[in-house]
Amino acid sequence: STPPSTSNTISPSFEAGCLRHVCAFNASKSVVPNGVSSYHWSFGDGHTGSTVAWTHTYAGAMKVSVTLTIVDKTSASRSLTRTIAVP
Repeated sequence: STPPSTSNTISPSFEAGCLRHVCAFNASKSVVPNGVSSYHWSFGDGHTGSTVAWTHTYAGAMKVSVTLTIVDKTSASRSLTRTIAVP
């Protein structure tokens, strides 16, 4: 039998706030019991980021799907995708 995945112990969460086309993202409220190994952001327009907090400038007003993936120190990972309206 396969042991259960530990990925369910990671609870990704992020806040997003935009002022015109500049959006700030922060994942500091994510719950990662085994400690964070890495953060990976995909901003829905081909650009990425790799720290707990990131600021990204979009080309204009749009709706984008932003994905945050967290990898913990046991190599388990979990992702969260949210739709963000960029003004």
